[in-house]
Amino acid sequence: MSLPGLIGSADLTAGNWVQLGSALAEPGIVNITVCNRNTTAVKISIAIGYDAPTDPGVKDHIQTDMPLAGNMPMERNGRSCSTGAKIWVRSDTANVSACAEGVPST
Repeated sequence: MSLPGLIGSADLTAGNWVQLGSALAEPGIVNITVCNRNTTAVKISIAIGYDAPTDPGVKDHIQTDMPLAGNMPMERNGRSCSTGAKIWVRSDTANVSACAEGVPST
């Protein structure tokens, strides 16, 4: 995915890793936003990796099972990513939206 702008977005399903967009085509600074559309709390996990073909490996996790209150957003901003980075998000419950945006770092 070429920067700047939207890298990818998704409506998450319960318990499944979702890759936001394709691997980055150039280095960039990435912002990840997750929105819980439920009235109850959910648990969010985020990973950024390079080697895994489909799901992230344990070394790729930057956040695991972080509680996110009902009807609330969460942002992880300013993540520096190299060419080839893949961004994954997972929720333990459906009705959660996620998106990643980025700008070139060079």
